[in-house]
Amino acid sequence: MAVKFDNIDDVISKFTGTVCYYGGKPVRVEKALHSAANEGSFALLLKPADGGPLKSVEITDPKFNYRDFNLGYANLSHHAVWFFRRPLKQYQQGLRHNQVGLLCAAPMAVIQDDGFGFTKNYIKMLSDDYPPLSVCTKQVTLDGRHSSAFHRDFAVSFNPLHGDYTIEFRGKNIGISHDLVDFKLTPAHEHLRETLQEVLLGDKIKRTGTYGQ
Repeated sequence: MAVKFDNIDDVISKFTGTVCYYGGKPVRVEKALHSAANEGSFALLLKPADGGPLKSVEITDPKFNYRDFNLGYANLSHHAVWFFRRPLKQYQQGLRHNQVGLLCAAPMAVIQDDGFGFTKNYIKMLSDDYPPLSVCTKQVTLDGRHSSAFHRDFAVSFNPLHGDYTIEFRGKNIGISHDLVDFKLTPAHEHLRETLQEVLLGDKIKRTGTYGQ
């Protein structure tokens, strides 16, 4: 059953400025207004992630999605930061900066948090678009990144002192590896081994192609 909204002010407060999906792709709601086609209904002006023209859609359009999001790691300027949604759905729909929390394996003080937004790094996260592990390892060993995510739940960093890689899961360090083939996970995270292996198996598909930066 479709969710009903009380009035235009209700729609404006819940949607304007939020990030949602349309047709499976991230969009930002620029404006809410009364529907010209359906009396008593509402329409939204959506800004697509590719910078195309604004699109007007009915709030009841089945292609419009404001409930399910691909939240997880976002590769910010130097760190992979894991995002999760705060429980504010009853007050606001879509995503705003104050509706997401974050976790990072690095000390939080080193993260320059500009807040969640509709920018390239966040759009890639929302689109489930991650570089393959081979690209991430180059970034952390040669390009000066502290950590890089190759999956919505997994990231990697490098310790030059010991010459090994640290594996992260949802903002926490869970183990190390010298070759990214054999992994030593902490006892508390040993249950993630099978999940990690499945993710690495899927990563092989990316290794055969070119990841667009």
